[in-house]
Amino acid sequence: MWEFESGDPRRDQYEWVEDIEYEFVYEKPNEALDLILTIMNFSQSNAIKEVLAAGPLEQVLAQHGPKIIERVERLAQEDEKFAGLLGGVWKNSMASDVWVRVQNVWDRSGWDGNA
Repeated sequence: MWEFESGDPRRDQYEWVEDIEYEFVYEKPNEALDLILTIMNFSQSNAIKEVLAAGPLEQVLAQHGPKIIERVERLAQEDEKFAGLLGGVWKNSMASDVWVRVQNVWDRSGWDGNA
C-alpha cells in the first residue's frame, strides 16, 4: 500500500492490511513483529522502512515493550536489517528502560543523516 502515492487506486486494494496491523500491534505483539519482519524482508525501499519503523514497530514497542523487548534485542543482534529498521524508531511512549534497550541494539546508519 505504501509503495503507491496517495490517491493511486492501486493503494486501495491493500487497505485491509491496516486493520490487521492495528489488531496485531494492539492485541498480538508477537504477530505484529512477525508481520513487520515479513514486510521488511519483502521490501527494503526507504518508504517501507520509514513506515515500518515509525509506525508498527515503534507502536508495538510503545504498547508492549516489556513483553517483547527480549525478542526485539535478539532479532536486532541476529539480523542487521532489523537492527537498521529499529534505528528508525523514536521513543514515543515507550517505557524508559525499554527505550534504553532499543538504543543498545539499534543501528542508526542512514537515519536522520547518520552515516
